Amino acid sequence: GDEDREEPVKPRVPMEACLDAFFSETPVEDYMSPVTGQKGIAQKRQGISTFPKYLILHMCRYVVGDDWRPKKLDCLVPAPPTL
Repeated sequence: GDEDREEPVKPRVPMEACLDAFFSETPVEDYMSPVTGQKGIAQKRQGISTFPKYLILHMCRYVVGDDWRPKKLDCLVPAPPTL
């Protein structure tokens, strides 16, 4: 019956890993430099210049697959009470 089925174990992704991935540098291929007028590889980086009193994060557990379609990750991201 239904009581014999086990719940699937969902992977746990630490919040720190999500923040590290978000704030890491990402290469931008074929970037056209406005200064030199040449294409090259640039580095893009996200950041926060000043921290607000309250920081609200919206966790989107989506990735783009090989077929360029969004796929939702079935995982848990436990949030600590403080960062």
